[in-house]
Amino acid sequence: MYRITTTSPKGSPNRYTPQYQQQQQQSPQQQFQQQPPIVDGPARGIQLTQNHSPRTYQYQHSQQQSSGAAPPPPSRPPAHLESQNGYRFTPASATNYTASPVVNREQQQQEDEDLEDGTAYYEKNRIKLLQDERVYIQKKTFTKWCNSYLNKARLEIHDLFKDFGDGILLMKFLEIISGEKLPKPNRGRMRVQKVENLNYCLEFLRRKKIQFENIGAEDILDENERLILGLIWTIILRFTIENIEIEGQESGERKHAKDALLLWCQRKTAGYPNVKVENFTSSWRSGLAFNALIHAHRPELINFDHLNPNDSLSNLNNAFDVAENQLEIARLLDAEDVVHHPDDKSIITYVSLYYHYFAKQKTEMTGARRVAKVVGNLMHHEQMEHDFEQISTDILLWIRQTIKQLNDRRFPNSLREMREQLVQFNNYRKTEKPPKYKEKGDLEALFFDIQTQRKAMGRPAYAPPEGLLIHDIESAWSKLDKAENERQLALIAEIQRQEKLQLKAELFFRKADVRDAWLKEMLNVLNDKFSEAPKDVEASAKLLRNISTQAGPKTERFAALSALSNELQNENYHDSDVVRQREREIIERWNAFLTLLKQREGSLISLKDYGDLMRDIGALREELQTLEPLMRTRDLGKHILAVEDYLQKHELHESAINANGEWLKNVKKQSLEYIRNKGAHYDILQRELDGVSRQYDNLVGLCRDRRLALQRAKDYFLFVQNYEEELNWLTEKHDFCLMLLNTRDLSNVTQISRLYKVLESEMAAHWKRSKEIISNGERLMPTAPSKEDVQLRIANLQSRWDQLRKVSHSLSEWLQEAEQACQYFQDANDAESWIKEKMPLARSDDYGRDLGTAESLLSRHTRLEGEIKAYRTDITRLDELATQLAEMQFSFDQSPQVVHERITEEVIVPKVQALYGYKGDHMKIEKNEIMALLDESNKEWWRVLLQDGTEGYVPANYCQIVPNETVAVTQQSTTKVSKHQEGRVVILERQEAIRENYAELKRHADIRHQLLNDTIKLFKFYGECDDFESWAKEIRSLLQEEVPTEHTEAFRRKFDRLENDMQSSGGTQLKRINDMADELVSEGHSKQDNIRARQDKINKVWTDLQRLMRNKAEALETAERLAEFNENCDSTRAWMNEKFDLLQKTPGLSGLQALEMDLKPLEDKMQHLKELGKQIKKDHPESADKIDRMLSELEKLHRDLMAQAKHKINEAEQSQGTVMFDRAAKNLLEWLHRTTHAIINEPANALSAEDLLQSHVQLRDEIAAKDYEIAYVDDLGKRLLRKNPGLTQVHDKLREVAASKKALEEAWNSRYHEYQQLFDLQTFNREADRIDALTKGHEAYLDIGNLGNSVEQVENLLKGHADFESKLSAQEDRLKAFSDTADKLIGAEHHHSEYINNRRNEVLERRRAVFVNAARRRAQLDEALIYQQFQNCPRSFIHGWNWT
Repeated sequence: MYRITTTSPKGSPNRYTPQYQQQQQQSPQQQFQQQPPIVDGPARGIQLTQNHSPRTYQYQHSQQQSSGAAPPPPSRPPAHLESQNGYRFTPASATNYTASPVVNREQQQQEDEDLEDGTAYYEKNRIKLLQDERVYIQKKTFTKWCNSYLNKARLEIHDLFKDFGDGILLMKFLEIISGEKLPKPNRGRMRVQKVENLNYCLEFLRRKKIQFENIGAEDILDENERLILGLIWTIILRFTIENIEIEGQESGERKHAKDALLLWCQRKTAGYPNVKVENFTSSWRSGLAFNALIHAHRPELINFDHLNPNDSLSNLNNAFDVAENQLEIARLLDAEDVVHHPDDKSIITYVSLYYHYFAKQKTEMTGARRVAKVVGNLMHHEQMEHDFEQISTDILLWIRQTIKQLNDRRFPNSLREMREQLVQFNNYRKTEKPPKYKEKGDLEALFFDIQTQRKAMGRPAYAPPEGLLIHDIESAWSKLDKAENERQLALIAEIQRQEKLQLKAELFFRKADVRDAWLKEMLNVLNDKFSEAPKDVEASAKLLRNISTQAGPKTERFAALSALSNELQNENYHDSDVVRQREREIIERWNAFLTLLKQREGSLISLKDYGDLMRDIGALREELQTLEPLMRTRDLGKHILAVEDYLQKHELHESAINANGEWLKNVKKQSLEYIRNKGAHYDILQRELDGVSRQYDNLVGLCRDRRLALQRAKDYFLFVQNYEEELNWLTEKHDFCLMLLNTRDLSNVTQISRLYKVLESEMAAHWKRSKEIISNGERLMPTAPSKEDVQLRIANLQSRWDQLRKVSHSLSEWLQEAEQACQYFQDANDAESWIKEKMPLARSDDYGRDLGTAESLLSRHTRLEGEIKAYRTDITRLDELATQLAEMQFSFDQSPQVVHERITEEVIVPKVQALYGYKGDHMKIEKNEIMALLDESNKEWWRVLLQDGTEGYVPANYCQIVPNETVAVTQQSTTKVSKHQEGRVVILERQEAIRENYAELKRHADIRHQLLNDTIKLFKFYGECDDFESWAKEIRSLLQEEVPTEHTEAFRRKFDRLENDMQSSGGTQLKRINDMADELVSEGHSKQDNIRARQDKINKVWTDLQRLMRNKAEALETAERLAEFNENCDSTRAWMNEKFDLLQKTPGLSGLQALEMDLKPLEDKMQHLKELGKQIKKDHPESADKIDRMLSELEKLHRDLMAQAKHKINEAEQSQGTVMFDRAAKNLLEWLHRTTHAIINEPANALSAEDLLQSHVQLRDEIAAKDYEIAYVDDLGKRLLRKNPGLTQVHDKLREVAASKKALEEAWNSRYHEYQQLFDLQTFNREADRIDALTKGHEAYLDIGNLGNSVEQVENLLKGHADFESKLSAQEDRLKAFSDTADKLIGAEHHHSEYINNRRNEVLERRRAVFVNAARRRAQLDEALIYQQFQNCPRSFIHGWNWT
């Protein structure tokens, strides 16, 4: 490792003292002496020791042996990283990166040779010194450059390598310089949290396409100086220099980044004396280039002619001061650095700030000139916009006023005045409107000009005020056009209306004159030529008819005249009063004419009506006299047909009488009207009308009496006829029922039942009719010819009905019993066929070839079991039916029973071919064997016939139908045959056989189900065993690898993963295998011997693996201890060598104090190495010599170091012991007070209790790390007191340190107790919440009120409830632990003891309620099971049948 250390004169401040900030203005050499160490590689190093003279350096060389084997050489980094940054990034290990010089074996050998040559050795170290100075300058420049951005957020860094170490300030810096947001930083103190922040920064830079390699977050955190400088330089290039782009004047080629910046400097400084910018190093030493850049842009700030080219420092300071004070450009460089050691990266960074500032200033000046032009244009635009708004307002005002005038419809009621209005409208269109139209067009052009000029200036489009848009003007103009058009149409319409009214008025007066002349003529005729004398009646009537004929058409004409007058009135004709007066005169004359005409017609009609009425009365009297003898006859007929004939004739006579009645009614109406009008001879007409009315009333009474007599005769004869018909029907049906009862043929039960239903419907209809007949007979008794005959017929009819009902009831009872018997035999046949069909499937011995086929067969068998279970209700129904038939008193011997017999016949069926071989269900087929397909109704199993006559079921997916090929087979079919029944014994025996067959089918199905389950479990067990053996084989191969002597950490991680895999995956798999084997053996599996053997084999494999794992763990642990011992020895040796070097350089007080504090941990470490070596020698005696040799070397180094250190420390204490003590005590007290204050004021609400406790425990480690420093201060103080007991200030400081240490311990313990209680409360609440969540889920489960609708559902619910109760019992331990935790917290007097007790009680009380509800639901389910069993099979309980 390269390290630069300094020794300052006595009393000079170093970087760790408060005076360090005051020395930042010292010379570069002095500042350089105070810089922290710069890490530059792991292998070799140069130590620089400064004497008291400023320019005298001593070079001492120390060579360190690197521990462990060197990593493989890295690949060459990209060229741009070397060329731009000057650094090469090489990986030091697989995960950590460090910066190292590119060293190979030849170079190391050359360096060893150079040690002998003093001149070469001096030159090499001189180069190294210059490189370190360059790093120092870059660090200072980059720190100021970063602060120029961080100051914007009121942040600042003091040490570029340290302050960016936690990543927080680096993230903030990247946010400021990029303007983008990064993730929220992690402000923890742990290394992993700092690495996380740094990784955020590196990932952000990668997203910005910033290329860098071989640098990680650990390099920044470990303060790898060269890598950090390279990273900052890359950021500078990316964000400040890369975007600089300038086009060359001669070649036209565009230059970028540093080349562009150099070209810009050359252009700006061209022509200035003594200024020639060729690079970014020596060209800037004189300072004139910086002043020339400022003078080129701001000549008023610098008097370039007065600058002295030989006074570089003054020139540089002048330029830097002007840039900082006048231009606000941060002062990144120091004049001394530029003069003595100009660094190109630092100067580039500083000059880029000039470029960006002046580029921004140029942009602002150009903008000012543009603003003036823009302002003028804006004023012109505003005037144009004002003109536009004024013109728009005027046009809109004129349009609104004109529209208002055009919409006025108050026209004069004169044709002449209306024509004048039309002339005025035409003048408006020709003279007033065209100028306004031109003004509107000019306005649109003005608006277009405004928009064009605004667009040219890049301004948004002009938006006129609301209501003054071009669209508004166009809309208003459209409304004007519309109003103008409507005005024109209204004027024309009004003129046309006036002209039309004028024509109508002229027409009215012409017609009025014609109508008036005709009326005068007709009135003269009616007054002068009409006569009422009997001799002139015909002539007068003819005259009136002629006048009426002429007056009829005239009515419409007079109405049309009135309508024409009304139309003129309604349309507001200007002479409407004259028209109305003329129309009234004519209408009054017309009404007088109609009145006179009606009077003349009434007189003539009265005389004519009298003669007509007298003639009608005479004719009516003659008709009535003809009908009266027919109504007086007494003949009613001897039978129903005669009565009906007389009724038909009587209806004709009634029709004639009714017709005469209508005639009389009309004559009477006309006569009464004539009499009321007191026409001529009205008294004579009254007497004739009364006589004919009396004659008609007498005839109507005779007609009513005869109809009543005929109807009574018809009712009697109809009663007798209906009685005889019903009696014949009853006799027929009675005989039919007796015949069926005597026959009792069970083969025709269906037909007989159908006939019986028809009989029932007929009986219902006929009984309704019989009731009507009986009711009619009872009603006829008072008027019948023979009352006793009617009574006898009624009694006989009722007796016959009673007989028919009795025999019908007997027939109904027999039919019910016969139907039950037929239904039983039909269902029994179906049950036997179904059982026979399912029996081969249940007895199959095919259990599958592997797990997949076995599970498929189990799935099919489960469906079969479902069918068998569902068929149980059919068997139960057959039992009930058989029991009912056995209990009936029914003679089976008297009737034949329909049974089914099988007959043989030949049928054509499809031909099928076997796709695979199959053996099972007593069937064996070969591949490609031909068979006959008998039944394919089951989609999974086909019933086939083999060529040897064997019949059975094979899987449907094992066969295929041969297209277009059939085969003839002999098949037995079932037919109905009538046989005599053997009685109730046959039914019971047959039902018993069906029950036995069903029980056998179910037993075989259960056996096959169990065997299939055993097969599946066996396949699964073997599969698990095979997987375990494969896994064990892989693990064994890994465990057989040799433990490496190097890279033990990687091998340890690999071994831990392997061990975890064995414990998690292997152990779980082994437990599953053992559980499966024990379960199979406990169930009595048929292959339990094979299962036990396979289980023992697997357990033996596991035992071997565990033995290999233990051996490998021991070997790895030994290798780790040995590697740890070697590493500790190397690090201890290197540390002691470093301290030897420090002692040889005469360290200052701070160095001696740090050395003395480090000696105590060194003693502990030496003791640890001795114990570790002793243990290794005990376990590995072969390594004892090597270990003893290494320990001896270390002990010798340790003794020498202790002796030299003690000598140096004693010398320092003799002269500066009090100063050393004061400094150490002051630093320690400051840390103690600061830490105590931080603990007391630590916020407790920002983090969770767990995080607070963890952070507080980490603080305990920091406090423990200070124990060495406290011990050092205490020991130093006691030594001083022993030498000089009068040092009271030392004694006081010791007491203060002890008191502060005690206060810190008390503060830490108090805060720890508080955090521990918070953590305990948080843990308690978390567990309470989890238990409440479980309880809530249990309550939701218990709230389900479903108790099942069948035995199966209730049983499933009971199983689920049993699992639920098991879960509750399993959680009891958790509840007990929860309660015990609460008791412990309460017993420890927790601050929230009362809350903890209440919360515990609430949780437990809620849990107890769950147990109560669970017990209640268990009782409900038990009751539901008993109820469903009773509901499902009541007869099974009665007869004691036990279904399995």
